[in-house]
Amino acid sequence: MQRRALLISKLKGNSLEWMHGDAGRFAKPVNELLEQLKLAFGGIESKSVLRRKFEARSWSPNEQFATYFGEKCRLARDVAMDEDELLDGLVEGIPVLSLRTQAKLQCFDGPERMLRAFADIRLPARGPAMAKLAAAKAVPASSETRCFNCNAKGHWKRECTKPKRSPGSCYGCGAEDHRIAECPGNKKKAENNYSAK
Repeated sequence: MQRRALLISKLKGNSLEWMHGDAGRFAKPVNELLEQLKLAFGGIESKSVLRRKFEARSWSPNEQFATYFGEKCRLARDVAMDEDELLDGLVEGIPVLSLRTQAKLQCFDGPERMLRAFADIRLPARGPAMAKLAAAKAVPASSETRCFNCNAKGHWKRECTKPKRSPGSCYGCGAEDHRIAECPGNKKKAENNYSAK
């Protein structure tokens, strides 16, 4: 009776309406009620879908590590995952590279040790500067946009297909002893010198 009362007290929404929809359900054994609830409301997902959910779950800002840890462990249980794979998944779900590297260096021997180690750690919240950076990355390059790598117009440095130029070197040839204005390979300068003669 106590188990049945506890089960009924935990039901909400559609499952509570389902329970009250048939008065005979109150007399059934708890195990049978649980099976019927599972059939009625427990959508059975394939292991591949559950594994993708596990892999997609990451620790988000403003979330305690314990909440992330509990959800990730539940998803791992649904797939019958071993501890080593769970630990790898927990580490891969940490979005901050420095924290993820630190977790890998620790070589935790069990999930509980990782939970204790990260209990007081908070992820940095995305501030206005991060939001501006994300918005800037979403803006497409215009014809007036100038690349800081090759100095050409029409694309950003991150989209540049030319080899990476070291800062302060010539845009034309990449040498560090002069700038583009003094570049021996500069066609405009060579044309000006020829026409002056």
